[in-house]
Amino acid sequence: MEEWIAQSEKSHQNPFNRLCHTIGIPMIVVSLPLFALIFFFHNFWPVPAALFAAGWILQFAGLEAD
Repeated sequence: MEEWIAQSEKSHQNPFNRLCHTIGIPMIVVSLPLFALIFFFHNFWPVPAALFAAGWILQFAGLEAD
């Protein structure tokens, strides 16, 4: 556990990693409640799906910056 925390602290010092996480995490969080709107607006599904996918792409891009 201590090794994982040390690695996480180290990787989050990279400016590109921080930027990707700063943008990607809110995109994922915002997408989750938007998925509920699909029940009311059936053609709305691409919006939360795109936010969710792009957020995760940024998360993984940030990890590769290490």
